[in-house]
Amino acid sequence: MILDDEPDFPGPLAGILAGLRACNGTHLLVVPCDMPQVDAELLLLLVDQARSLPAKVCLVRAGEQWQPLLTVIPSALLPDLQLAWSLGQRSPLRWLLNQPHAIVQLDLDDPRLCNANTPAQWLMES
Repeated sequence: MILDDEPDFPGPLAGILAGLRACNGTHLLVVPCDMPQVDAELLLLLVDQARSLPAKVCLVRAGEQWQPLLTVIPSALLPDLQLAWSLGQRSPLRWLLNQPHAIVQLDLDDPRLCNANTPAQWLMES
């Protein structure tokens, strides 16, 4: 487990930055903790996209809705993220869309993207 070193809770971009700092490989796979239906097939789709376009961020979009916390990020983008962070960037989506990127397009109602934020939703999803 990697923790960000920021006080309070500055948001998920701090976690992505900490993950990139700790990354020993060429890419960082980011998976949100509140999507219990994400499966290996979807993760492999993202990883395959990253392999075919190694210099690009691979993002998921369902319909027109972005899923910025389900992504593959080239570790070479660490300096850019560090600079953006130091300049006050806190939005993962804004930062990711400013990078060269590819899109894994899914249906708007893809059940793998169900967001579970309450205990009741987790019970329904399991």
